[in-house]
Amino acid sequence: MSERKILLIDDERVVCEAFMVAFDEYKIMIASSGEQALDILRLHADIGLVILDLVLPGLSGIQLVNEIRRINPALSIVAFSGYSPQDEVIKELRPSVDDFIEKPFDIKHTRVVIERLLNKDKSPLQ
Repeated sequence: MSERKILLIDDERVVCEAFMVAFDEYKIMIASSGEQALDILRLHADIGLVILDLVLPGLSGIQLVNEIRRINPALSIVAFSGYSPQDEVIKELRPSVDDFIEKPFDIKHTRVVIERLLNKDKSPLQ
């Protein structure tokens, strides 16, 4: 089986480090801005999942999701944020992403989301 690559887009170093430790069985690439993430996606067609913080320098979360969809419409995208699922920004973005993970992330729940999406089951968790 080929390595399963995840692109984590977050400008908080502590979050990125914790994520890499918790999910060390995956090849995780890190981007700290939307622009950097788009550059990585253009160079690495084998990324299977994008997990993106909604609050980043530069592009908004919605702009970034739209650009990712333009580059690769089939790529699984998870919004990763301190916002609650009831916040307006999440409600607006929900149709464009495959799932949502709240910060601070729960390792067990996040692992279930990652596995489901890397295995291309995009039906949302209940």
